Amino acid sequence: MHIVQLTVMGIRPSHPVCLSDPTDPAGPEDPAGIASVRSRAFRAMGTTVRIQIAAETQDRADGLLDDSERLVRHYEHMFSANSGSSDLMRINKNAGRTAVEVQPELYSLISLGKTYSRIPGSNLNIAIGPVVKLWHIGFSDAAVPDGRAVRKRLSLTDPSDIILDDARHTVFLAHEGMEIDLGSLAKGYIGDIVADRLREYGVSSALLDFGGNIITVGKNPEGRAWNIGIQDPAGSLGNYCRIVHVADGSAVTSGIYQRKLTAGGRTYHHIISPVTGYPVTSDMASITVLAGRSVTCELWTTVLFGASASVIRRIADELSGISVITVDRYGTVKRYGQR
Repeated sequence: MHIVQLTVMGIRPSHPVCLSDPTDPAGPEDPAGIASVRSRAFRAMGTTVRIQIAAETQDRADGLLDDSERLVRHYEHMFSANSGSSDLMRINKNAGRTAVEVQPELYSLISLGKTYSRIPGSNLNIAIGPVVKLWHIGFSDAAVPDGRAVRKRLSLTDPSDIILDDARHTVFLAHEGMEIDLGSLAKGYIGDIVADRLREYGVSSALLDFGGNIITVGKNPEGRAWNIGIQDPAGSLGNYCRIVHVADGSAVTSGIYQRKLTAGGRTYHHIISPVTGYPVTSDMASITVLAGRSVTCELWTTVLFGASASVIRRIADELSGISVITVDRYGTVKRYGQR
């Protein structure tokens, strides 16, 4: 069995070719018109992006890879909180001063993020940037911040203070020091844009790995569903706790077991509670969401991280077309929903 490995950091094979188990109930089919399978890897969005495309000829596959990379880099710049010339950085720099008109795609993503950030009990908050920067977990200068500093930054994280004007496509942050951080949404959103473009071009088989966001267009080159291996949080890289079949959909995992800070005899993970300003306290080690759209997966992995089994079950049952897989610190795997 050939498996795409899904972890918090992404898939790790030398190339993202994925062939399904011959017993997979989703196949086989006779894939028509596929003569060349090409792949490419490049750095973007703080991770390694890997794209594989099956096409009629090598030249066409390479052209589609070129177009896909251009799209990634275009939207990466638009949504970047680090580039001084990006629309998002202009919003943050003008916090408390003036509204900023932005491109429709950025406005749409901010609007979506604000909506989900206001769900009661959600661990998603696109205004959490000031607190995340205090901890900076995953970077060399990570440190446990002073409690007073955390409380001060928390006062700048109310998503209701992101003022949107639908008619003018403007975004205004009500207080100086506020920052929007789209890191929990942008990869999924961009991946969906690239996948949609490939579908428009008639591509029937493609695999996109955006650093742990797995997006599939159609089935694999053999006409079967892709096998996605979910990393065992307690195991070494390549040890799977569950394998799922995905065709023309996405799988996204979020977990606490890779980006960590150890200080004062304690270990802190990178998923910060928008209520306390400290890492979420939970027995959950990872959560994976399967859905048709990658941005949907990203939204719900963050919203539901650390939620109780009853809440996850209710959400998965209420929403059509998604499944949720959780793994706790003790290795117990549970699946909710029907996708």
